[in-house]
Amino acid sequence: MTDIKKHSDYDREMARLILDPSLQAANTIQHVMGVSGNRGALIDELENQIEALESGDVTTIKQNLYSQILTLNMLFHDLCVSAKHGGHYTNGYSQHFLSVALKCQRQAMQSIALLSAYLPPPCIEAKASEHNSGNELSAMEKSDG
Repeated sequence: MTDIKKHSDYDREMARLILDPSLQAANTIQHVMGVSGNRGALIDELENQIEALESGDVTTIKQNLYSQILTLNMLFHDLCVSAKHGGHYTNGYSQHFLSVALKCQRQAMQSIALLSAYLPPPCIEAKASEHNSGNELSAMEKSDG
């Protein structure tokens, strides 16, 4: 175990900033997106989204999951086409492409399952069945039309 040393307020503040999840996310986003500018505005927006989540607003989660599903689906199809038509079919790489494609598909299905947990259940309408005496009810999905 190391000796605990007194640290200056500056050192503690720097450690807090370095380990701050919003700052880490802002740094990553700027690096990946190749943008520079006011990192503080990005941190503020991230913290606003966190506050919204803490208050029960899951809009951002639903949007991120939907975007992830679309991206994974696009990657799945692109990898399948690449495996067949990209010249990889004859040189043995097609199996690798298809393996990664199936991983994308599997992750997309998990994302769909997770997203469905955030969506309201379908509206069910109870309706008397035409072939009974009206004493039994059958559930049918309500149509929008």
